[in-house]
Amino acid sequence: MIDVFSLTSKEVTNVSLEKLSSRHDSVVFAESPSKEEIDLLSGSLNISKDDILEASGKYTRPKVDENDETTYFLFAAAGEVNSTKPVSVGVFLQKKLLLVVSKEKIHLVSKVKDSLEKNKYEKEWKSEGLSFFVFRFLDGFVESFFPAIERIDDEIEVVEKKVLHSPSKSIVEKIFALKKKLIFLHKAFVANREVLMSIEKGYVSVLNKKTVLRFKDTYYDINQLIDIEETYRDIVTSAFDIYLSMVSNDMNVVMKKITVIGAILLVPTLISGIYGMNFDFIPFDRHPLGFYMTVFGMALIFVVMYYYSRVKNWI
Repeated sequence: MIDVFSLTSKEVTNVSLEKLSSRHDSVVFAESPSKEEIDLLSGSLNISKDDILEASGKYTRPKVDENDETTYFLFAAAGEVNSTKPVSVGVFLQKKLLLVVSKEKIHLVSKVKDSLEKNKYEKEWKSEGLSFFVFRFLDGFVESFFPAIERIDDEIEVVEKKVLHSPSKSIVEKIFALKKKLIFLHKAFVANREVLMSIEKGYVSVLNKKTVLRFKDTYYDINQLIDIEETYRDIVTSAFDIYLSMVSNDMNVVMKKITVIGAILLVPTLISGIYGMNFDFIPFDRHPLGFYMTVFGMALIFVVMYYYSRVKNWI
């Protein structure tokens, strides 16, 4: 799907790609473009087809690429509303054109599109040109990860409770799933930071100087996300260590109980074994109450040892 907006000093109008004018600034949105639409965008806007395919394909490491006519920002953003998986978004900037390409529908892009239709960015656009929209998108993409991080925080809280109260194999699977999510996010955050660092240090010459100053807060936000992610990764690792400790402790408790029970049964077993030996004379062997006395003695020893173990909290 392709949406084209033409920006003039008086209004913002929605036009077709064929009627795009080089006299006015234009913003083009391409969400999940088909092969035919990619060919059309590449031919009409003089943008590399490979770059458009990269931006509209599977997740690729963020980067910034600048040539004579087009500056290409490949950035990571949070995908669907309830998803923590990063997706690639391509922002192409030319002198009179801004193209935004994404594989799937992204909430921020839809929000900017609606605001653009209502001409809410007129002041910023007139002051900074299309560079402002580059900031608006990249800054928004960074902010889109904060809800994703909060959802991971909620998942970690649930995992911690289950690890302490009911550790099981399903918790291990959940821990590794969380760790995998955090690793993917870490890679996306670090790569995004490299792009923002290039912008903040002035390596991207096409951007307006006023716009470059705006990226200081964005750079701070991405560093904050990295710090939070690393903290959560440490917490998840600690949760796994706690799980291993809990399993080991449970095993030790079971082995202790088995050992105590074995020790309790050892003495009666020993006595019954002695009386099972084939000797001519065994104490109480011929006594009328010998059997009952022996059983009573074994039972008494059993009760005493069991009570002592309970007092010591061994079982």
